[in-house]
Amino acid sequence: MMTYTMRMSIDEVDVRTVAGYWIDRIDEMLSACLRDHDKLPPGRTIDVRFDEFMADDMAMAERVWDTAGYAPSDESRSAVAEYLA
Repeated sequence: MMTYTMRMSIDEVDVRTVAGYWIDRIDEMLSACLRDHDKLPPGRTIDVRFDEFMADDMAMAERVWDTAGYAPSDESRSAVAEYLA
């Protein structure tokens, strides 16, 4: 998607360079997540399994909100449900 967007402003996109950047960036973010996970207080993180998210995405959104201590408005809840539909 990034290379597609870049084509609007650059004549020739170096796909390997863009891919290399994002591969390194994602590795950095996931490594930091694993490294720092236990530094947060218990109950302040949630591990979201892909299969559980796919089975009931709205229920997983509710779990994330509960973990964050967030009570979305009905409007926000409806917007998320519409997006996930």
